[in-house]
Amino acid sequence: MLFDFKNLKMFIKISKIFILNISLAFSSSGYISGVVSNDKSEPLPGCNVYIDGYDLGTSTNLDGFFLIENLEVGKYTLIFDFLGYEQSSYTFYLSEFKENNNKNNIGDNYLTKLGLENSENSIEIEKRPYFDNIFITLYSKALDLDEIIISASRVKQKITESPSVVSLINEKTLRRRVGVSDYNRLASLAKGVDVTYFGSQGAQINARGFDGAYSTRFRQFCDGLYLGESVTGQVYSLLSGPPKEAISRIEVLFGPQSALYGPDASQGLLNVITKHPMQESKNEINFSISSLNDPRIGGRYVKNFEKLSIDISGESKFSNEIPYGNDDDDLYWVVDSDTLYYTEDLFSPMELAKNNIYSNIYYRLRNNNELSIFYNYTNGKGYAMGSLGPVYNKGLINHQYGLRFNNKNHFFRVTSNNQTAKNMMKENIAAYQIRQGDIEYGTIETVNGDSTFVISNEIVPWNEALDAIDDFNDRWWLIFDSKDLWLDYQYSNNLTENLKIVSGFDYEFKDPNTKRRTINDVGISPITGEPGGTEINEYRYGIYSQFDYKWNNYYSINSSIRYDNHQYYGQQISPRISLVRKNFLFGTLKLIAGTGFKAPTLLERNIHTGSNNIYSGVEGALDPFVEDYPYLSTYPEDFVIHAIAMGSSNGFTVVDFKDLDGDGVYGVNDSLIDNKYFDPLKLEERQSIEIAYTGIIDNKNLVEFNFFSARYKNFKGPLTTMAVTGPAWHFMSQAYGYLPLDAIRQVHTGEELISENPISPFIFALTYTTIPLDVTFYGFEGGWKHIQDNYEISSNFSYFHDQNLVDKRERGKNGETDYLSYVNVYSNTPNFKGSLSISKFNTVINSLTSTFNFKYTSKFDFSSGYFRATKDGKGEIPPQTIGQSWFRDPGQIGGQVYVDIDLNYQLNDYLNTSFSIKNLLQTGGPTMPLTPKIPRSFVFEIGYIF
Repeated sequence: MLFDFKNLKMFIKISKIFILNISLAFSSSGYISGVVSNDKSEPLPGCNVYIDGYDLGTSTNLDGFFLIENLEVGKYTLIFDFLGYEQSSYTFYLSEFKENNNKNNIGDNYLTKLGLENSENSIEIEKRPYFDNIFITLYSKALDLDEIIISASRVKQKITESPSVVSLINEKTLRRRVGVSDYNRLASLAKGVDVTYFGSQGAQINARGFDGAYSTRFRQFCDGLYLGESVTGQVYSLLSGPPKEAISRIEVLFGPQSALYGPDASQGLLNVITKHPMQESKNEINFSISSLNDPRIGGRYVKNFEKLSIDISGESKFSNEIPYGNDDDDLYWVVDSDTLYYTEDLFSPMELAKNNIYSNIYYRLRNNNELSIFYNYTNGKGYAMGSLGPVYNKGLINHQYGLRFNNKNHFFRVTSNNQTAKNMMKENIAAYQIRQGDIEYGTIETVNGDSTFVISNEIVPWNEALDAIDDFNDRWWLIFDSKDLWLDYQYSNNLTENLKIVSGFDYEFKDPNTKRRTINDVGISPITGEPGGTEINEYRYGIYSQFDYKWNNYYSINSSIRYDNHQYYGQQISPRISLVRKNFLFGTLKLIAGTGFKAPTLLERNIHTGSNNIYSGVEGALDPFVEDYPYLSTYPEDFVIHAIAMGSSNGFTVVDFKDLDGDGVYGVNDSLIDNKYFDPLKLEERQSIEIAYTGIIDNKNLVEFNFFSARYKNFKGPLTTMAVTGPAWHFMSQAYGYLPLDAIRQVHTGEELISENPISPFIFALTYTTIPLDVTFYGFEGGWKHIQDNYEISSNFSYFHDQNLVDKRERGKNGETDYLSYVNVYSNTPNFKGSLSISKFNTVINSLTSTFNFKYTSKFDFSSGYFRATKDGKGEIPPQTIGQSWFRDPGQIGGQVYVDIDLNYQLNDYLNTSFSIKNLLQTGGPTMPLTPKIPRSFVFEIGYIF
């Protein structure tokens, strides 16, 4: 067949470009046109083409063709920039238009001019009235040294020139991680990050200290939009984030980023960058299943038209959590003086699921302007770590939609987010299973006329308990229907040849709408049943500017400053400055200094929720912990204790006193024993200085090294028990500080000792507190990446020095007054960690890539809220969780090597299959306490490209 369909497509392509060039030839204005392709002679649609130093540019169309018109006479340099390829340039000179201009110098190979064959892109500078059909070849990058990133300066720039230390995980590396879809786990091998696993797929990320069970210091974004819950700020990485098929790369920034991202990114940030259909147009569908019985299907569909592009990706996955492994007598709760055992596996009945869709429609206007709309939907259930243990999200539904406009200099986006959630502490559900099982399955035995209730040690199954609790809102921990509005705009331009400016603003408005079931807004309290609260919604906005000045070919300076105005915290200024030295020992040297702030979340300042009947007793019953507190005896009356967590916007005062006037409230006639004031939450502050080097040797080795030092002030602690209010004759009161049996403990808002409205007695009162710390950390990190034609090696290591905090904690434990606030504060960070990844291409057979991943962390103490895993406390149950053996301290975490093996085989151009062994050595690795041990598992994945 002499003229098949492929030849027909080529003929149409030639004809279109030929007709366009004929029309341009009769134009009297200067222009340049051509075709951009890769080193395989394939066109590159969506390549950025712009004139250096001018506000003129465009993007290539589906055939790789570009056109820039209406150019004046003069000399120009054209820049070609495409993700994953070396940047290229083309210099030309436009002369005045003459009708008899000789066009024979354009070239003699027509197919080459149209971009259908390779040719050299190094053409001598010539004077012409127009340039058409130039051919540009872009070459794939071997190393990531000159990778284009966005997050560090909020504009595209080379990673070597960014004003921050950056770790980049590109798509090639991401797709080698077989069966992994959680973006935090995908980033776990990046230099400098602390990724702690939990369960079958969950993970939590942080960097450079002060990790926690519930920590929002390390911000997590997708295309610059925050991934955490609207009200709590909690990131459910099991549910958040796009399908991995939509991810182009993950950028991780270290150190304070408040100068551009506002007063929250004090530790650093992670930004998931999704694919653009004009740059990455592959359609695919993938299915995976593992020995943990966690099937997943995900895919992406792209359709590009001349002016319009459609990009839809999605995934669906479901599993039960892996077993915790508790036997019938491992876990117990002390309930009403009885010891009740948890006889069901603590985690395996828990259902995890995620269904989401990411959809985008792009429309290309003239002059490189692009308009797009997007809609993202997520529906799922899963859990994350909270201060008081795992938090199970029974039903997260998120609708996010918005509009974007962007070109070379401007970016504008408006985003609306509606999120509903219903969460509860895993411990509360377990306690309900035990209590209700005792009620439903217990029996009454009568001996000699005396009736005795006999506990059954049977519990209500998980699913039944979940359905039953669903009918009682007073037992749920967090319920909300939040609506958020975000606006952000940014302008960037080269003001001169050496000066570039980036400036913008962002605005956020939050309407949490919890009806007093999560925060103290207007509604009915789930604990007291009383109406109350205040109208709570809030706004914040920020304005930032960044100046990048190039002194010469060796030095450049980058300075950023941001002004924030928060409805609650008022005004803040965040600065950052960096000096970049290029061509230093085969690479780039950076000196970076900055200050970052962390504002407590809406939840932390306004929380109002809890749980009824966490403990009770009856008159005459013997306190079950008389061995621990021998001065206790029998209860003088019936009582029920409820738990309430309260936001600390104004602070709280705990008063211990003897009630001499008998009114139950502290006053001038009573005898004061002691008092303690809990300050309102304050902004955390982090000051950091860092020196970093990135270099490339022999075009095969990428070397990175950086040293940092940081000072941290005003640490926001986890949800903490202030006191158990009321009389002192039961163990729960004594667990939070000795009190004479005839005394009373009282809590009220504010710092005055006397209050007209103290919190009711028999309340387990919790709040978030600011701990007045002032500590200094330092550390260093290094990385090496080596690439050959048939293999690739990547390794990194990190050292974190927190001895300043350790010394102050020990001084507090020794009773030094100035350091008592340090006693229970840990950095929750290993002193040493490292990883090694080895990939072998064409292993044994062609198209088979094998990858071995090794990850190690040294042993370290982890203490955050009810989570406690320490060397000194191993085997002990902390006082705040006495009577609940689940919270027994298991000892330090880490200290083992975690190994994965991934095999990827490309059967043909359309079909690929993969196999993986996860946790080959079946070690604990960096696993969160109070969560299941991660077993060895086997993963199979198959994908189809169309």
